[in-house]
Amino acid sequence: MRPFFSLLTLMFTVLIGLSADRPARAEPLRLAVVEWGGLTYKDNNGQYTGPWFDIMTRIVASLGQDTELLVLPLPRIFRRLDIGETDLTLFTTNLGQKFLDMGNGHEPYHRVVLVHQETGIVIVGRKESQFTGYADLNGHRAAIGIGGCCFAGFSDNPKIEKLQVPDNVILKMVTAGRVEAGILLDLDYNFYVTHAGFNAADYSPPVVATPLEAWIHKTKHFKDNAALKRVTETVNRLRTQGVFDRILARYRPQS
Repeated sequence: MRPFFSLLTLMFTVLIGLSADRPARAEPLRLAVVEWGGLTYKDNNGQYTGPWFDIMTRIVASLGQDTELLVLPLPRIFRRLDIGETDLTLFTTNLGQKFLDMGNGHEPYHRVVLVHQETGIVIVGRKESQFTGYADLNGHRAAIGIGGCCFAGFSDNPKIEKLQVPDNVILKMVTAGRVEAGILLDLDYNFYVTHAGFNAADYSPPVVATPLEAWIHKTKHFKDNAALKRVTETVNRLRTQGVFDRILARYRPQS
């Protein structure tokens, strides 16, 4: 059961690459989805399909001609993150204490991130310090990020750095690492479980929301983050119109 949850954070990973110093002719906005299992895969004709691929294709189509969609295997995702090749990283994660409580006591493969509830900012801890109780977060909530060359994991004692997040900080580079941009894509968690061939009853109580979040690499420099705003508005509009729900409905197992 653990590998499924570890991989869940990677099933719908999106990379947005932007140049810190754009040339006169701006490069395309690069979005990517991870090739994984029954969520993004090739059909019998060698063409990509799957719910995540279809969702990303719809997002790219809505963003316009200056947007590209890449399909990347997991190793390429990790390398791009490790060397900071991309400026923005969007990914899905599952928020909530219930999800974190499912840890089996093993050390996580990488750091857990903190999300400030007031500002919506996520910070990745850089130091290894023990965290033993949710009360210690003081207005933060725990979320799962990705990084390094291993799958994200969970633990009852995830190693994170406790950080003081300034009030009213939005899309500002912080010394801890990366900033979350508050793009939320609310999808049915039970869909992931049943589509992957698992028994949804084994994952009760279910996590019903999977936010799509964004990190900004601290090594990059942004003035207004117009591309992030553009993606945010597009995702929210498509979600409100029910586009994602209709795509998922095509793949949801029939009872």
